[in-house]
Amino acid sequence: MDTVPQPPPHFLPRPEDMAALKERLLTPNHQTLVMTGQGQKVGVQGMGGLGKTVLAAALARDNDVRRQFPDGIIWLTVGTNPDCLALYQRLATTLGETTAYQEGEPQWNAYLSDLLREKRCLLVLDDVWEQREAERFVEVLGPDCRLLLTTRDARLIAGLGANGYELGMLDETQARQLLANWARVHVEMLPPEAEAVRKHCGNLPLALTLAGAQIGMGNNWADLLTALDAADLHYLDPSEGSIYKVLKTSVEQLAAPLRQAYLDLGIVAADVQVSEAALVKLWGRRGDMPDYRLRQWLTELAQRGLVFVSGESPSRWMSLHDVPQKYLREQVQNPATLHRDWLRSYGGGQFPWTGAEVAAEVYLYRQGLYHFREAGEIAAFRRLLWDFDWLQGKLEATDSRALLADFEAVTVGESRDSGLKRLEGALRLSAHVLEKDSSQLAGQLLGRLL
Repeated sequence: MDTVPQPPPHFLPRPEDMAALKERLLTPNHQTLVMTGQGQKVGVQGMGGLGKTVLAAALARDNDVRRQFPDGIIWLTVGTNPDCLALYQRLATTLGETTAYQEGEPQWNAYLSDLLREKRCLLVLDDVWEQREAERFVEVLGPDCRLLLTTRDARLIAGLGANGYELGMLDETQARQLLANWARVHVEMLPPEAEAVRKHCGNLPLALTLAGAQIGMGNNWADLLTALDAADLHYLDPSEGSIYKVLKTSVEQLAAPLRQAYLDLGIVAADVQVSEAALVKLWGRRGDMPDYRLRQWLTELAQRGLVFVSGESPSRWMSLHDVPQKYLREQVQNPATLHRDWLRSYGGGQFPWTGAEVAAEVYLYRQGLYHFREAGEIAAFRRLLWDFDWLQGKLEATDSRALLADFEAVTVGESRDSGLKRLEGALRLSAHVLEKDSSQLAGQLLGRLL
């Protein structure tokens, strides 16, 4: 099972960085390798858009690296609010342990330590924000395993005793090449205005991607430069200024319906992939646009570098870089209403709904709790936990751990004698059975609750 992200469109190799990273990763006695953004070198936290994830993915796909780790390469996106048990489950699944189930972190720690003891694999933790989130995986790795992290926080390097590598800005030659790639022109054909655009982008890959994509989609260099010169933004973090400036001009270039659709993505949870089906629900909630056109919107946003897309339509998955996501979150008005409208779209305009009534798919089962909570409808979500059709659907779309996590989130502080706590207890006792055969749900609940 290959979990490493595919290279983005117009991928720009960075051979010097790749060579340095490979030397650190493949040379003995370098157990842990950390990459940190250049912003940390000057004390600026939150720096994004340097291309750390893209470079780590390229390294993980390198043939020499893959030969060095015959038992596999596991990619885990950690992010700002990770679900450690879900990450443990994903690690085990990637290694072929598809029916693995453990009750809690201590049990997972023991299980993974045993699983990885004789393995030679590379674990990639992308976007780590807290030292503890990395330490929990260091504890389970076998002696022949290696760990590669990407992070913005240089303190993680010292805290882990890791062999650090600072990823810097693109040089001017690389920046021009990336800009030309997205603009779909030969680098020798870049006009004089392109140099001024590059300077606006600050040689940040993400900013250059967004700027070049505007040209590639038919805009002209002079208009782009005028828009960038006119941009007057106030940033919470000055290090993100170049990206915000180019992002603002990219959004303004979108046709009004597509612009609103993109801004609606401000309600998406951080570090989450959204299914194409879920986006069709969100964007099609007014009923004035055919589904095929909504799918074209997703394609256009990817072509403009505004989102990342993987897979093939109609089963693609969309994700956002955290800097655009922060920008989009700042633009959302009445987020609770938008969350509620998204939920209503699953029920054909009705809300609340039952598990039998909703046109559910895997994204809704994975992220339903988040959207119910943000919509201020947690009581409606609690009712769903009594709905057998919902429980069965969630179990089949995810796993028993994810199902139990929903109960844990809404039963904090309740006595063990409460109804939901009893139901949760029955599910917990049945988890090892349900992990192997989800069709046993009805029989397990009937037997244990009687």
